[in-house]
Amino acid sequence: MSDLEREKIERCKKLLLKNYFDTSIIEIAVNAVDFVEKTHKHLEFLKFGKWVYIPREWFTDPLTVPDYVFSQFGRELALGEKNYLVQEILKNDEITTKRIETFNYESLVNTLHELRARTDSPILFAPSEYFVPIHVDWSRELGRLLVEKNNLLIDNTRVRVFWSSKYADFDKVIVGRRTFGRWVTKPTVRNRLKVEVLESEKEPDKLELKVQTVFNFRIPNPDHIEVLRVRTHERALKRVR
Repeated sequence: MSDLEREKIERCKKLLLKNYFDTSIIEIAVNAVDFVEKTHKHLEFLKFGKWVYIPREWFTDPLTVPDYVFSQFGRELALGEKNYLVQEILKNDEITTKRIETFNYESLVNTLHELRARTDSPILFAPSEYFVPIHVDWSRELGRLLVEKNNLLIDNTRVRVFWSSKYADFDKVIVGRRTFGRWVTKPTVRNRLKVEVLESEKEPDKLELKVQTVFNFRIPNPDHIEVLRVRTHERALKRVR
């Protein structure tokens, strides 16, 4: 392998890692902890990642720049984790699901109060349809700015907001405290993503990209989170369909 190949491979691996960690919500949305053999050896761990063949010429041709592709690999992996997390929440029968007529500032404040989440790292998963109402309508009604970057400002409380997308599609509102879930990673939280670019024995004109994270996710405190089924939103979805 030439110096050019090694240099481009290392750069692309770093870009993949950077975009994964920039996009990942794991350390923000749940309690993420390092694997400890004595404590976690009884847990069942999942492997989540990507294993694909990539053209060798990406790294041998000085004019080819594969940076964007690797950046997307990292981002897509993090969004896949987000989707997994949301689906695990929605299918958990121990988590309370409540029907409400509309989702507005008042209903969010009431739910946060019920969950005692105002001082305990509150989180909100919201369908993208609420992006404009929260950014514009709620702020107009209250006469002040409510959103700062990805945080919803409620008095002295910052609620971290995670939006739905094509990679993590959901139509229910989820409100909670990050203490609801625990994400155990091997070997550690900060080193949870392993990225390898290897020679391919089967296809010499290609390289193998192996990206993997090993984790166990569980919900030890289902009473720290709540799913809201919004009637007006459900009726709107039925009309669209």
